[in-house]
Amino acid sequence: MSKILLLLLIPILVATSAQAQCKCGSSSTANNWSTFTVFVPLPTSTVKCGHQFKICAGDSLALKGKFNCTGGCNAYYKTVLKKDGIIVAEAGYEMAEIFYQKRFTTAGKYELTINPVCGANLCRPCIFYVTVVKCV
Repeated sequence: MSKILLLLLIPILVATSAQAQCKCGSSSTANNWSTFTVFVPLPTSTVKCGHQFKICAGDSLALKGKFNCTGGCNAYYKTVLKKDGIIVAEAGYEMAEIFYQKRFTTAGKYELTINPVCGANLCRPCIFYVTVVKCV
């Protein structure tokens, strides 16, 4: 019976050990973000965290990037979108790279925060600013 219990606990111990080795980098404020690729609006370009976009109401924003955890693991991501300081959308992504796409229908000032999580560690976020204006 004790052998069966030990076999059942091995996957839990391995997962906990791997999660403990998965870190943000040298510290929780390490900037291990790769450059983001922006697909929309065209033309395709690359940007860094802190970039400010200006788009027309009804247009979309699509971007892809990655936070590089240390310890041989991938980050997962939590996004928070605020409009004029109020949270309007939140989501989670369990993939090696974050691909974010949103169609902005209402004019205003938006802030997109992408929070990477390495193991159980919340790492340095990447923030983008989006000004949406009414275009004729």
